[in-house]
Amino acid sequence: MRMHWGHGLAWTMVGWLAGCGPLIILEGSTETDAEDGGTTDPPPPGTTTAPPSTTTSPGTTTTPPNTTTPPPSDSTSGGPTMTSAVFLDGLDFWEPFECDFFQQDCPFGEKCMPWANDGGSQWNALRCSPIVDDPDGVGEACTAEGSGLSGIDSCELGSMCWDVDPVTLEGECVAFCVGSEAAPTCEDPDSSCAISGDSVLALCFPNCNPLAQDCDAGDACYPINDGFQCAPDASGEVGAPGDECEFINVCDPGSACLPIEHVPGCAGLAGCCSSFCDLTMEPAPCLPGQECLPWYEEGQAPPKYENVGICGVAM
Repeated sequence: MRMHWGHGLAWTMVGWLAGCGPLIILEGSTETDAEDGGTTDPPPPGTTTAPPSTTTSPGTTTTPPNTTTPPPSDSTSGGPTMTSAVFLDGLDFWEPFECDFFQQDCPFGEKCMPWANDGGSQWNALRCSPIVDDPDGVGEACTAEGSGLSGIDSCELGSMCWDVDPVTLEGECVAFCVGSEAAPTCEDPDSSCAISGDSVLALCFPNCNPLAQDCDAGDACYPINDGFQCAPDASGEVGAPGDECEFINVCDPGSACLPIEHVPGCAGLAGCCSSFCDLTMEPAPCLPGQECLPWYEEGQAPPKYENVGICGVAM
């Protein structure tokens, strides 16, 4: 979860995310072990499709910070984006992958799955895994074997068990993107593809509206790809406006992680949480020193997102 800083805070999170740690906490991780599962540093509002740094300001073009998040996919439109929805932390291995989940080129009865081949806390390889009898379909409850990073689960071909509970090993089947790494897409028109720059993960998540927060229970609407997608809410006891953040989904529903210069008094190294706001409504739920700034550049907002704003500091 892409960016421009022209007339507003329109930014593409894709670029920004590309230089940061994973954007979303990985399955199997807990609210306190974000670095193991990953989320990404907050993208600066209104930057260009090029990855912005953690301290950009509206109207400026930034370069990706020295982070380890995978590079974003191609994103050229304004607005927060996480095309390269960064799911993985820094990868220091480059072993050949057994298969290609876009092609699903495993033997009959098996499927191509991401897994942690070193027993660690992040996916780093692809393997062929057996498809269980009577597998669970996309959107249905599922179970993983051993852990959410084992690459073995009860989901059907073309999907994996996501947001796996580390104790019960239960999660929900999420579809892999289809097409190709160069042109990923989703079969569900109401979903968008989030792909890691290292091609270990490419999943389809439901689109959403940050003002409506219309995601399922336990999820929140975060800036991903060229718009917004539902992702697990990992905020826990923190994540209120003004709280420091390092990853996209550690802010409370209805807020996003912004660079420190957009949140007065921010003490975080990467950024702090800030509220989304409706450009047509007053007063805006902003902190002192902030104002409701447009998320997209003028004329660039997609239908139904024209009123989306974010509390920030005009620069």
